[in-house]
Amino acid sequence: MRFLILMLISMMFYGAVMGNTKSKGILLDAEYSSYGGLSDKNKHVYVRVFADGKVEYEKEVNGKFPLKFEMANSQLSDSQLAELKSFLESNTVKVLGKSYSINNRAIDYFRNLDIKISTNGAKQTVKLVNFKGEFSKADEYYSQIKDLVCAIENLRKDSNYSILDHPAEFCNK
Repeated sequence: MRFLILMLISMMFYGAVMGNTKSKGILLDAEYSSYGGLSDKNKHVYVRVFADGKVEYEKEVNGKFPLKFEMANSQLSDSQLAELKSFLESNTVKVLGKSYSINNRAIDYFRNLDIKISTNGAKQTVKLVNFKGEFSKADEYYSQIKDLVCAIENLRKDSNYSILDHPAEFCNK
């Protein structure tokens, strides 16, 4: 009997904790995945922004192979959060399709950024395949993709790795 009561209490506690986590809501969730080169298949939280302005992302901690990552956190101010929401709801982001790929013939690796956006009940997914910032400027949506990627990079305040080969150069052009 005690066991049943303990199980019920632990299930209620788990439900309360998980309910609180889910109720935060995620505005932006970008996941970086890669395979090939010197590494096995990897998936990382590139950036995740919650409705309350909490930001989390993985950052590299050892600087050598094999790479090790840990979660980092920051908090957006009310004005930063409002600015991000406005950007994610703007036509700059809304016009983006589901997937963009550079013309890359490599068959032994990939590096993708899967971006999920959720604002005002609307959900959008954008996948950047083998994107390193060398996306064709001739592409119809180049500037919108660049704006989204740079907004994501700016959320990762002290991260020491990037999907971009040269993030500062790419975002400041």
